[in-house]
Amino acid sequence: MEQTDRVLKAVGAWLFLIVLSVAAAAVTIALVNKYQYGPETDVKAYFDALQAGDAPQLSACSTPRSRIPTRPCSTVNRWKRPRRNWTT
Repeated sequence: MEQTDRVLKAVGAWLFLIVLSVAAAAVTIALVNKYQYGPETDVKAYFDALQAGDAPQLSACSTPRSRIPTRPCSTVNRWKRPRRNWTT
């Protein structure tokens, strides 16, 4: 009986540690997604600049996550098949 109690305590302790680790990981992922990778910081900076009347700060080029195409528009769709003129 004493052996069974020790095994049950060990299994219970391991299960508790696993559940605690999963909960800590879920909380960590939720907080990182909210504050690091969420839109909250960009939106806050946008509204602060809007409230201050800083128009250059509001342009799309000044936001840290925006991308400006470096290629001209003619090369963007170069893999698209050209249309054929069937009337000639």
